[in-house]
Amino acid sequence: MGREHEQPLCGAGRRVEALAPCRDPAHGSATCLLGDTRWIGVLSADGESVAVARGSSFLSLAPYDPDLRSCAYLAALRHEPGVYPGSATLAMRSLGTSASYLFCDVDPRSAASLLDARGGLDVRVVDADGVSAVEREAQLARVDARDVLVHVDPFEPFERVSRDSRTPVELAGWLADAGYRLVYWYGYDSVERRGWARDVIAGLAPHAELWCGDVLLPASLVYPGTPGAWGCGVVLANAPETETRICERLGRGLERISEGDVVEGNDPSLLSFKVMA
Repeated sequence: MGREHEQPLCGAGRRVEALAPCRDPAHGSATCLLGDTRWIGVLSADGESVAVARGSSFLSLAPYDPDLRSCAYLAALRHEPGVYPGSATLAMRSLGTSASYLFCDVDPRSAASLLDARGGLDVRVVDADGVSAVEREAQLARVDARDVLVHVDPFEPFERVSRDSRTPVELAGWLADAGYRLVYWYGYDSVERRGWARDVIAGLAPHAELWCGDVLLPASLVYPGTPGAWGCGVVLANAPETETRICERLGRGLERISEGDVVEGNDPSLLSFKVMA
């Protein structure tokens, strides 16, 4: 495993996804599509999930929380304090040699950093639009969709690069409805939009089993001096119940360690976690 970078390894492209066939004890041969996480994210591998929060407060408080103290994200932050490794590094650290990986990034520096971080792992990096690359790979791959995990983390969820291309959220819905396991990260900046991605993906994927964990918090905790709300969450599609239970525990843990971050007079005044139905 190479040295982690100060910039998120999958974070500079127009949209960031990746593909990796891997071996999972519960599902045999599998495929993972991974991208950069921001505030809260999940990565399940070999029964372990990752909770993502602000690095500094997470480092100081998570070791005392019963559900967060043994998570892989805390271990990654402790490995090199002050450096956010990015979800590509988290994936490679968790899955190791049991997987081969395809990462996509339109930014040449980020694409190069992914290659630098591969160590001895089987990693391919596509310096191209992630949505089209992931869609093409999914269409060509001869795998059982139930053994495929997709992580889509877009900058612009409704951006359509060409007339015939899918938007990132449309790609997520298409994959989820086809039976792929999905982790879709989304953000928002008003309370009214809490959980919006679950609603959109549910409309696009009527046959998928969905779970959504959502974090709402004061915007000033992310952007100092900014009033109001900010939030984000992850939508899981076709995930085993064991994984959704782990993710919910991590979300509750994040809520617990944030109880002291109160912004008086703001709506919301503190961070809350909610499973969206």
